[in-house]
Amino acid sequence: MKHKVDYISTNGSDIYYEISGNPDGKPLLMLHGGLGSLNELTPIHKYVATDNLLISMDFRGHGKSLLGNRPLSYMQYQQDVQHLLSHLGIDKYSIFGFSDGGIVGYRLAAQEPNNVSCLVTLGSQWRL
Repeated sequence: MKHKVDYISTNGSDIYYEISGNPDGKPLLMLHGGLGSLNELTPIHKYVATDNLLISMDFRGHGKSLLGNRPLSYMQYQQDVQHLLSHLGIDKYSIFGFSDGGIVGYRLAAQEPNNVSCLVTLGSQWRL
């Protein structure tokens, strides 16, 4: 698949995202860690791109995404992800989340368990 890059405006920010991998594959949301960007997960792409449609984004205030006018929070990151997935027409997906990205993944899976097929995190914790 040709690599697609774009921005989506949501909740007072412009969020940068990339689509790559297999266009016929299962959607796999790749969520980076705090103070990072989607680039920190690109070394993993070669292992998962053949079977998956990869959806990567920079959290607001990270990488190429604008900070916007709302405070940074896991809830805000979650809402930005949900807006992007809705924009892309994706309702069933898996998640790989590193650190803060994993925490956002836990939030998504807890709130929408029927939408998340699989959740894999690295260096993440979950607390109510």
